[in-house]
Amino acid sequence: MKKLFCRLIAFAVLLSVASSAFAQIFYKVEGNGAKDASYIFGTHHLAPLSILNNYPSLAAACDSAEAVVGEIDMTQGELQMMMAMQPYMTAPADSTLFSLLSPEEFNDLNQKFLPYSPQPGVDLNVLGGMKPMVISSIVAMGEIAKDLPGFNPSEQLDKYFQTKFAAEGKEVVALETPDMQASLLYGFFPIAKQLADLRELLGNPSELAANATRLNEAYLKGDLEAMQALTEQEDSDPAFMNALSTIRNRDWLQKLPALINSKHCMIVVGALHLAGDDGIVEGLRRMGYTVTPIN
Repeated sequence: MKKLFCRLIAFAVLLSVASSAFAQIFYKVEGNGAKDASYIFGTHHLAPLSILNNYPSLAAACDSAEAVVGEIDMTQGELQMMMAMQPYMTAPADSTLFSLLSPEEFNDLNQKFLPYSPQPGVDLNVLGGMKPMVISSIVAMGEIAKDLPGFNPSEQLDKYFQTKFAAEGKEVVALETPDMQASLLYGFFPIAKQLADLRELLGNPSELAANATRLNEAYLKGDLEAMQALTEQEDSDPAFMNALSTIRNRDWLQKLPALINSKHCMIVVGALHLAGDDGIVEGLRRMGYTVTPIN
């Protein structure tokens, strides 16, 4: 369950304390050939948009930026994004829930899933061709919504920034594509492992919600170190965490200097990508940039 929690929250997929804590997710980047100043803001998929009110200098930073740099381009149509991700979400014909489960097992799992159905009539008879991780994500979001009343999946921080910049005629730059993220989230683990995780989740969904609440509270306090510690404590699968964070950070660090050196950028990515020695903050510092926390 602990490992599954981190896999789901990672994409699903990430308020007010002493101002010094705010510095951990908002930074200014200067020097080393940078075109004036760029900025980094760490996001979390479960945080409300109201958290932006806690960073009074953020609006001016956005106004000065010429481009927003995000993980993927969230301004493209939802249908286009879904079509790119669909091949990675669909299970092979011999590995669907229909073929892996007996009729009795299928019906039992379906009954446990029904309270999380995204809309009437959508049950495992409709979703049975999807990989189990897709269904786990639906269950996770439904359970999290119960414990986080302010959570609105249609109002995510990353999309807010990109939509704002696009509306102002500014550039939206993506560090990777939707299919790259879908390949990692839905393709890293074998179908059998995904099914075992789905069964475990439906057996005790409240545990995931409790963990998600703790992670969200750490983010709302601006406590990046606590977020990193909680994630590392909850997931002991080093291969997945390496693929999820370290490898992607290295790839982004190869792309960011050219962007920072050519235009004023607002870099908006998941907060955990900022943390630790392998994070983009320390990575940019090693390259010679001055990365300063903004209180």
